[in-house]
Amino acid sequence: MAPNGGWTARASCWAGDSAGANLALGAALLLRQSDPDLRLRGLLLNYGVFDDRMATPSYSEFADGYGLTREKMRFYWDCYAPNPADRLSPFAAPIRGDLRGLPSCLIHIAELDVLADENREMAKALRAVGVPVEEETFHGTVHGFLRARDHVPAARRAIAGAADWLKRVI
Repeated sequence: MAPNGGWTARASCWAGDSAGANLALGAALLLRQSDPDLRLRGLLLNYGVFDDRMATPSYSEFADGYGLTREKMRFYWDCYAPNPADRLSPFAAPIRGDLRGLPSCLIHIAELDVLADENREMAKALRAVGVPVEEETFHGTVHGFLRARDHVPAARRAIAGAADWLKRVI
């Protein structure tokens, strides 16, 4: 707790995968709005959920058969923000927000994922407002591949790359 009674963020970088990437980015937007003196140094966003519209080509291409499906994502959005009007908030769907002034981002993308194009769009939107972004697509991987670090070489490469990136931004 800060001396003024408010909460402070102790981490200089925030990270998350899937819904966790959504929460990290949404929290960074809120932090920028509520405490402009506190500066994050980076956001590590692994195959994140950034938009509720589910309208990208990868949503069609990988709708079924690759683990995370379009129907599962519809269910998750209905649980997360049952009122469709709430999804217009950039804290729920960060791609809708003003992304200026956010810290450097590393975006890891699973190639065979309904969220792949959504992550590419987020990287493009961040770059368009001057946010430094590094992105990498891990070929042959599905959503959640980082959980298989003991079995999937791409997961180990992603973790090593994230560690190197964190050393540079911190």
